[in-house]
Amino acid sequence: MRIVMPCENLSTNVYIRAYPFAKLMSQDHDVTVLGPIEKQGIFSPVKKDTSIKYLPTPKKKVFPFYMHNWWDVYKKLDADIIHSFKITSWSFLPPLIKKIKEKNQKLIVDIDDWESQYILDGYFSYNPIKLAKFTFVDLYMPESYFLKKALEKQVKKADAVITSSRTLQKMFGGTWIPTGPDTDYFNPENFSGKKIREEFNLKDKIIILFMGTPRKHKGVDDLITAVKELRKDNESLHLLIVGADKDNPYVQTLQEQEGITLVGYRDHTEMPEFLAAADIVCVPHKNTKAANAQLPVKIFEPMAMEKPVITTDTTDMKEIFANCGLVIQPDSIEALTQAILTYVNDKALRQRHGRLAREECIKKYSWKIMKQKTQTVYDSL
Repeated sequence: MRIVMPCENLSTNVYIRAYPFAKLMSQDHDVTVLGPIEKQGIFSPVKKDTSIKYLPTPKKKVFPFYMHNWWDVYKKLDADIIHSFKITSWSFLPPLIKKIKEKNQKLIVDIDDWESQYILDGYFSYNPIKLAKFTFVDLYMPESYFLKKALEKQVKKADAVITSSRTLQKMFGGTWIPTGPDTDYFNPENFSGKKIREEFNLKDKIIILFMGTPRKHKGVDDLITAVKELRKDNESLHLLIVGADKDNPYVQTLQEQEGITLVGYRDHTEMPEFLAAADIVCVPHKNTKAANAQLPVKIFEPMAMEKPVITTDTTDMKEIFANCGLVIQPDSIEALTQAILTYVNDKALRQRHGRLAREECIKKYSWKIMKQKTQTVYDSL
């Protein structure tokens, strides 16, 4: 069966949701990934994986030039199934038009963010200049709240919906398929973490790890504050932030200092080594509407590697970490500090939660489960 997977951007972290679906479903189907690409090429953590077939189009900005990307994607939508990722003008609008024109075209939309709310939470302001940018951003990039809201209303035209979180499933319907890890590769028996500890001179440190692209809503500021406070009594604590790309405007506001190391994007194959080196993994999302709809990709890889996870009571976290992690009140530096201290002082608890987390991950969230659920959706069309 021929399947095309249109994506918003093949060069940034938004591609990380589509990547495992493309890799897994290409084992049994003819899969091609479509979408705009920037000068740096495929998103660097997965760039070396040559097993996926791409038909990219150079990304364009400014109206009306970016409409060429829509047309380029539309022309390549020759497939039995269009599996579109994200409700954006690059990834969803061309398939939507094809579906409207050709009623028999099978269309799946995969949703991993509440797109319109993300724009509202992050960019709306009563400042006149910022309000103008918020309102007229489509002149530069088709990313406005109004466009995304309009596209969200068209999801009902798809033949099937896949969501990454329960919250999004309640909003849009469909099948819940979280972005799980390859539990065969992310296996603690195969990695020691020694290489990472030596590379960053962290041999005798208690490493607290944050993985992924730092954003304001991900609580990185709170995590830095909590670690700095704890280091006053325990200088062996060290915060390692992996994914801190220097071109990220938010990362540019962060400062590397004593007890804090910022690392840019690394190849995805290195992530088990980073996780093996870590003692604790933190995912302290803020309590915003958009964050409550988003289920981070980076919670499942620590589970596969038997690592204890501290996260906040947002989206599906309580369900996922009911017996194998610490779920705390969001937006509370005090609660985050106390949770870190709990794990630091109780190695047995860290180990027990880690073991239970891997068992849960293999049973519910592994690539094997992702593939089975996705194939079931395909077969239902």
